[in-house]
Amino acid sequence: MNSKVNEINNASNLNDTEKKNLVDQATEAANNAKNNVENATTNDDAQDAAIKGIENIKGITFTSLDDAKKAANSAIDHALQVKTDEINNASNLNDSEKQGLIDQATEVAKNAKDNISQATTNDAVTEAQNKGIQDIANVTVPSLDQAKQDAINAIKQVQAAKNTQISNANNLSAEEQQELTDKVAQIANDAIAKINDSSTTTNDAVASTRDDAIKQITDLFIPMMLLMQLKVLRMQKLMTSIMLLI
Repeated sequence: MNSKVNEINNASNLNDTEKKNLVDQATEAANNAKNNVENATTNDDAQDAAIKGIENIKGITFTSLDDAKKAANSAIDHALQVKTDEINNASNLNDSEKQGLIDQATEVAKNAKDNISQATTNDAVTEAQNKGIQDIANVTVPSLDQAKQDAINAIKQVQAAKNTQISNANNLSAEEQQELTDKVAQIANDAIAKINDSSTTTNDAVASTRDDAIKQITDLFIPMMLLMQLKVLRMQKLMTSIMLLI
């Protein structure tokens, strides 16, 4: 009994609660053995009770720090494999995107294993394991739906900005402004329809359509606006020349 208690108390990888629970188990096993010995009616029964009690006390085991670390590392490996499979099964990603995410998850797993290796208690091992598993799970694999929605939002933002430019072009008539606004809407709507089409199945295709639409909208020429800007520049240069002559 004393040797088991000493073994438990000397296990620096266990916390106080774990030690107390194990000591309580050993104490209960010892008390049961003593009761069985006292209640035995023959020498053989007493001897059997004593032997069984000793075996029960010896059978009280706890996870060593090394075993805890091995189990934690295995859990990290499993989490990494699950995430790697998720990444590789994402058909909307290209090979470069997949490799980047796998590298990211692998680095997270490595950090987790480093923390597990440095842990000096079972509690610290468990904490490092749980954090590592969560960090691996947090490596986000961009979904096609999310990529499409983000692209649509970006197009709509550029569309709104262009429409503001058009409405601020006071040199244009209402009809001219409407015509330009309709052109912007056509570009945006065509791109959004293409993005939402079931034939658009990769993030690359979504990004290409998004970028093309944004460029078309941004580059859309607003008549007279450039001319007015040139006139302003010329006027500024003229005023500068006059000021130099004064």
